[in-house]
Amino acid sequence: LSPWTFIARVINSFNVSLNASDNLSGVNFTNYRINFGPWVNGTSISFINSGIYILDYFSKDNAGNIEITNTISMGLDKDIPSTTHTSPSGWQNSSFNVSLNPSDITSGIDYTSYSINSGNLSNGTTIIINSSGNYSIDYFSVDIAGNIESTNTTYALLDLIAPNTSDDAPNSSVWQFNDLNVTLNITEIHSGINFTSYKINSQNWTNGTIIPLTSSGTYNVDYYSKDNSGNIESIKNFTVLLDK
Repeated sequence: LSPWTFIARVINSFNVSLNASDNLSGVNFTNYRINFGPWVNGTSISFINSGIYILDYFSKDNAGNIEITNTISMGLDKDIPSTTHTSPSGWQNSSFNVSLNPSDITSGIDYTSYSINSGNLSNGTTIIINSSGNYSIDYFSVDIAGNIESTNTTYALLDLIAPNTSDDAPNSSVWQFNDLNVTLNITEIHSGINFTSYKINSQNWTNGTIIPLTSSGTYNVDYYSKDNSGNIESIKNFTVLLDK
């Protein structure tokens, strides 16, 4: 007999009453046992703790006739299911899946539901994250007995777009006669800027967004930015002619 062929599948404690009848000599006693344990005389059985129960029972009348043993199975599940997730921490720069992993020690999982950014609920355990954004994922599971897990929340952060940096350098074909600062302006819409770096005339790279030019000469400047998810912008450049 399958342990989950039930006359009861419940989340609250319950009693089972055994009602014996005999039209002639009358009932002498009723015996029962739980999960193949010792036989007990009685007709009322309380089930309090979560578990799978196989109940065997029979009655005997005053003439000595013994009923064939009956068997029923019941399940009591008071335990809330638990669901974990595989969402990585921090910003990512490539598509990924979030797996929801439910577990329930007694009746088993019925379904798992989730919603993204407070949207409609969907049933499932795999969430595909393949578009840039900051995603709030609410999720919970329900077991076969009807226990509902409290809603959990995790976050999925994906940034597939590199930052974009521009400069306010003057026309590269026009000589300048005064000191000047060239400002690098960064646009980054998701994970935020990690750093901006520039290099003047094959010197070492320097982090910053203000480039001071104060001596006469020809300046060839390369620059780029990197965001917090690891996306690196292609190197850009400008030229400034300065004659003081």
